[in-house]
Amino acid sequence: MIELEQHKLCVWAEKAGLLAIDPKLQVGLQHAKFVPKVLGELRNLLCDVHKLRIEYGLDLEVTSEEIADLKIHESAFSKLGLGHKRRFETEEAEVFHRRRGPWHKLKWVTIDEQKVRGLLEQVKYFISELQSFLEPDSSESLKNILDTLLRTAVMNSSNAHELHFISQDTNDSVTISAVAAAAKLKERGVLLGGIDQIRLQNSVDNLASNYRRLNLSDARPPSRQSSVDVSGNNTLQSRRHQMRYLTLLERILPSEYRQLAWYDNEPVLLEWRSVDRSNSPRVEDRVDKASALLHELADPSFHSLACRGYIKDHESGRYGHVFELPYTTERSHRNIHTLRPRSGLPPLPAMRTLREMLSAPSARPSLNLRVSYAIILFETILQLHTAGWLHKELRSENILFIQNSPAESSSDQSLLRSKMYLAGYVYARADGPLEFTEPLESEAEADLYRHPLYLGNTRLAYRKSFDIFSIGCILLELGLWSSLAAFLRAYGPQKRPFASEHVTSTSSEHTTPSASSLAFSPLSTPDRDDGTLDLMRARRDILCSINSPTDMTDCNSIVDMLEAQMGATYTKIVVDCLQAETREDKPGSIDEHEYALEFEKNSLAQLKRIAERI
Repeated sequence: MIELEQHKLCVWAEKAGLLAIDPKLQVGLQHAKFVPKVLGELRNLLCDVHKLRIEYGLDLEVTSEEIADLKIHESAFSKLGLGHKRRFETEEAEVFHRRRGPWHKLKWVTIDEQKVRGLLEQVKYFISELQSFLEPDSSESLKNILDTLLRTAVMNSSNAHELHFISQDTNDSVTISAVAAAAKLKERGVLLGGIDQIRLQNSVDNLASNYRRLNLSDARPPSRQSSVDVSGNNTLQSRRHQMRYLTLLERILPSEYRQLAWYDNEPVLLEWRSVDRSNSPRVEDRVDKASALLHELADPSFHSLACRGYIKDHESGRYGHVFELPYTTERSHRNIHTLRPRSGLPPLPAMRTLREMLSAPSARPSLNLRVSYAIILFETILQLHTAGWLHKELRSENILFIQNSPAESSSDQSLLRSKMYLAGYVYARADGPLEFTEPLESEAEADLYRHPLYLGNTRLAYRKSFDIFSIGCILLELGLWSSLAAFLRAYGPQKRPFASEHVTSTSSEHTTPSASSLAFSPLSTPDRDDGTLDLMRARRDILCSINSPTDMTDCNSIVDMLEAQMGATYTKIVVDCLQAETREDKPGSIDEHEYALEFEKNSLAQLKRIAERI
């Protein structure tokens, strides 16, 4: 944490012009006079060895050993695998070497951790003040640098102790708090997954409080023996998130993958997953751990529903994750636990998937709304990938619009203006080569959103670039406001003309619509007598045309139609998503994690700029 604050100070100094060969302070005139005062306060705070020992519990001792080369100094960041990729260590070394006289190593011991944390809070306050003096452009650039650094640190770390400190950062910045939420999710995954685990002192107390808060089936908190392996293995065992099946006040719909229901006096969302009964114990353990992890999605930066636990339908063998809903009910209806299903219960909230909205004739989102949906998608996938998670089922069927209160209208237009949530975490898993993975069920429409390299007999293991490809498919749907299946039917390999799903043509002649008419009508053409349209072949042809746009005429180019409706920047993001490549066997190129981080951050920044302009 000390090295992080040192880095923040050096990045600020670079943006403020103090690291240049000819230093010039680049802050507003109204702030320039305060910079020497704040730097003076920092110097007084950090250079009085006696005060650091007495007031802050930090014992420092100058050793006789000189620092020969600061460039090879092993910092916390280099331990996380960042030292060889970031230039800040070299810059800091250059600053130190400009000083006269030798530098000696410091041996320091924390006498009182609480006091040292108090010292850090003061340091963070002064550095935050310096950051506030920067011009808006420099300030935004500084935030972006720190965001990238911390996200890369979270991605590269599989040590719960390191992740814990990142997740505890109390910085008020929205950017830093989002990274802290991702670090907390990954920390929880490390503790539950058995990777480089470390026993936190308050783990048992946290588990007990979580049991009470989540209202789980077992009223008793986990025992010390069942929660933490006291034999020295430092393994935090899976928490039991199984919920009381009989408390579900709703009939289970065996044919439904997703349903709304009443549970424990509250409306909830159930997402069901089928399992092979022969593999049930292993899958149940995974479902249990997934429930613990999905609970962390309550942070608003994930734009997802928080999971309360899971239930098991013993008749079908299915497991259902139970998600909380952002839905407020009348207080008079709260005490309903003794009622039977559908006897005196208030109505459940209205819910629609994006897939349903794309086919609804009355759904007409504005350009502003569609860009905001794209921003939500990228913010969520950036958080998931930072936390070391893969979603695996990104498609419009797993994007939800949910009514917030009974007073709100349940019309399609009203739901489009409500908050959007990413769901469908049934197959989500940690991004690791040894992670147990389940093959996705092959479905005609679901496969349309999956990367070509994941389909077929020679498919590659799932990775972040595959999630990015799926995001591109959804962005294409948002831009043209048409489901992917409907668009492919209209645009298939037969190069058939377009027709509206909701408008019956009185003429036997088909005409190609303009981009504006295309954007607001779901597209579909009934299958002809020559057989069922191969949607995967149609998708392949479209992807080929995107890679080689010269193969198509301007009037039929999907890129031209999307650009006419959403603009060049949005279209470029979609094309880049659909051209997402894996980073294997590419000498000299950045790895998959860096590629995903850089691409997602850049795309998100561009979408936010579009939102500001419109």
